[in-house]
Amino acid sequence: MRRGLILPISLAFVSMTVLWIFSAKATPVTEEINRRNQQIEEIQKQIEEYQRQIESSRSQANTLQNKIAELNAQINSITLTIKSLELSIGQTSDDIQDTENQITDAETKIAKHKEALIEYLKIIYENDQETLTEILLKNEDLSDFFDHLNNIRVNQEKLDSTIERLKDSTCREARSTRGEENRI
Repeated sequence: MRRGLILPISLAFVSMTVLWIFSAKATPVTEEINRRNQQIEEIQKQIEEYQRQIESSRSQANTLQNKIAELNAQINSITLTIKSLELSIGQTSDDIQDTENQITDAETKIAKHKEALIEYLKIIYENDQETLTEILLKNEDLSDFFDHLNNIRVNQEKLDSTIERLKDSTCREARSTRGEENRI
């Protein structure tokens, strides 16, 4: 009967550990997870009490009344174990939903970065099609020529910055996603 307790206790411990690790970001999902962990702990205490009742009933005489009490205690213990497992499943569903939300946010950020990157690449491509001589001849003043060169440099810097942000964001989201998958 004690082996039947290992899974719910392990699930509760893992759930509490995961909550502790991610407690810095309080969300409605996290609050729901905390509430369910408290319920799981209360149920575990009740299960332990029923286990004590079962042991107590076994040590008494083998009368029919004691056997009925023992069976009722076992039924109550199993019922609470099922309820604990249902709560653990609900908590895991909440964890999955939270992870899916994070993935969606990351995908949105990546899509925005890609759009900006495409625009910068188009500008760079257009600027690369002209030689410095063509740019110089196209502009009426020397200052216009240098303004044009400065715009090319600024666009190149923005492109570099966007690429770095995209790399950082992608790496960060990949690590976060792997962490979430390992947690589940």
